[in-house]
Amino acid sequence: MKNLLFVFFILPFISCASNTDEDNICLYTERQLKALAVMDGMFENVPSELIVENRYYITFENQYIKPVHICEHSYMDGEIVKALVEGECIWRHHVTRNVAQSENISFYYGISPDASSFTLVYREGEKNEQVYKTFKLKVIDQTHFILEDEELEMSYDFVKRTR
Repeated sequence: MKNLLFVFFILPFISCASNTDEDNICLYTERQLKALAVMDGMFENVPSELIVENRYYITFENQYIKPVHICEHSYMDGEIVKALVEGECIWRHHVTRNVAQSENISFYYGISPDASSFTLVYREGEKNEQVYKTFKLKVIDQTHFILEDEELEMSYDFVKRTR
């Protein structure tokens, strides 16, 4: 009888006590998880008619276990969330016209819950934690994604670099 009492009344309380609410919350949507799985390593843009002399690269460095809030502090309003980010990356712009020049910019990146947009937030310098740009995101497969800049009416077609 004591064993039945233990099984039916005490055991459920023990198992519930070991689980916190945080353990039961999924931090990313299924679509975000699929997109985040792609964001690993170095990607190079496929040249198009618009960007023949310019090369763009994205190297995904760190990916966070849970989203991080990028906040702005306001005296009147307190903490204001500007963006949720899921990791860090380097955006490299390489110009091959006349003299080769490169520019590396450190960013945080975020992916919307429906994985339809990709946001870059400055990670260093005087623009630290300011939103740079939000692109429309299209994940093609595990090694290929497209960032569309609707403002400039151009897209960056990124393919994973294997070398």
